[in-house]
Amino acid sequence: MAQGCHLIYSHSDREHFPLNTSIERPTVDEVASQFKTKYNLNWNRILPSQDLIKNEPSGIKIDENRAEGIYKVLHGTLQTFNQRFEALKPMQQSIISGLLTTRTDQQSDIITGLGNPELNHDMARNIPDALDRLLKHDKNCSGLFNKVRKGESTWISNLKNTGTGKANGIAYEVLASAKMIHSPIKGRPISIYDHLDFGPKLQASYGGGGDIKVSDGEKESIFSQPHRTTVEADLLITQPPPPLGGGKEIAVDFKHSASKANVTEQQMEGVAVALKTGEVDEWHFVCNKNFNGTVHKNIQEINAELKADNKPTIKLHENYDWR
Repeated sequence: MAQGCHLIYSHSDREHFPLNTSIERPTVDEVASQFKTKYNLNWNRILPSQDLIKNEPSGIKIDENRAEGIYKVLHGTLQTFNQRFEALKPMQQSIISGLLTTRTDQQSDIITGLGNPELNHDMARNIPDALDRLLKHDKNCSGLFNKVRKGESTWISNLKNTGTGKANGIAYEVLASAKMIHSPIKGRPISIYDHLDFGPKLQASYGGGGDIKVSDGEKESIFSQPHRTTVEADLLITQPPPPLGGGKEIAVDFKHSASKANVTEQQMEGVAVALKTGEVDEWHFVCNKNFNGTVHKNIQEINAELKADNKPTIKLHENYDWR
């Protein structure tokens, strides 16, 4: 069987398939104008039928590549989105309308995320204000709607996760981050000069996993590392250098739970590597409830190792309500 794809197109193929024709995408102004004309920023139905998407008699312009994705969520999710949208205050509706009109390539993710039936209604109602606060703090904030790195997911694309409790955990990342701007976790305020990134992956192992020997030129020691290759920070706060900031990279991982929150030992080991190598200067675990006893025990052990190496320790913050 041949490896790869090496197709030869005939003249007939080229006549029937516009291979070199790019898909015409709507401009932001076109989408905004259609929103204003059709719904006056207060619509009862955004996408009432597949025919509206396909034929666009007077509705929202969405290219064919995205039409199928939107259509898949018309039943249930779209209804939930509309109900939630209509319950918002005018200013909150304006925020969501602005996102839908300026980020046309992510209309499907915005609608499916905010319309996710698994997402707590109270959380969904407060997400517009949280996004507005974060983007006003840092208009170049990455990871919310644009990828930090190629291959990584955006926060808004993760919000549509329908696993039990998953959407609430993802919502908590943004809601708690926004709260930290005016009500910081202990010892970690967010300065007006700090840059924010959501969901960046940090290196957790080097040399293929397992322990490796390291040397400073005088003595040799063993560097313990987990087998997982990366560890993810839900929020990375980058401080500018003095005098505007402390010049630190501060990672925050949010844990949302209905009872006791957990952090796997494997994740803690990855975090320890990030601290030992200096990829980040601080690591904070933030939870809406309490962490279970195993987490406290494992953190104490890992922090003892970090202290012995004169490295910063991992911090736990419990009962941090997003409201």
